[in-house]
Amino acid sequence: MASANNATAPAAQVPGAAAGPTLPTFDVVRVEGNGSIVVAGSAAPNAKVEILNGGTVLGSTDSGPDGAFAIVLDDPLKPGDYTITLRQTVGGTAIASAQTAVVSVPQSPTGQVLAMVEEPGKAAQLITVPQAETKPAAPAA
Repeated sequence: MASANNATAPAAQVPGAAAGPTLPTFDVVRVEGNGSIVVAGSAAPNAKVEILNGGTVLGSTDSGPDGAFAIVLDDPLKPGDYTITLRQTVGGTAIASAQTAVVSVPQSPTGQVLAMVEEPGKAAQLITVPQAETKPAAPAA
């Protein structure tokens, strides 16, 4: 029995080692009607984290010691549809996220904004849910 336990202990450690580095993930994707966007998530600790639309870097930051990061884009996205991915760089090794965020910025600032995160093998998750427009504050008379 003791030899069986010794044989399974290393095998139990192999899946953790085979998992490799932490992939960057989206926790929050907030898009406003004017195209301003905030992305927060998790990555490897102390990594350079970039938001990409295709091959274009939209913004970047460094993750903290716990891997948490938040990026606010300096320039709002123009109206249109975007497929956004994350890329982290640690020690010269760049790793792309398995997740993609699909973002739709309306032509009009009062139009509906949509942001959802997709990951292969998992159901898509709406992050920014379209909401009915609230009317401007009516007189309280």
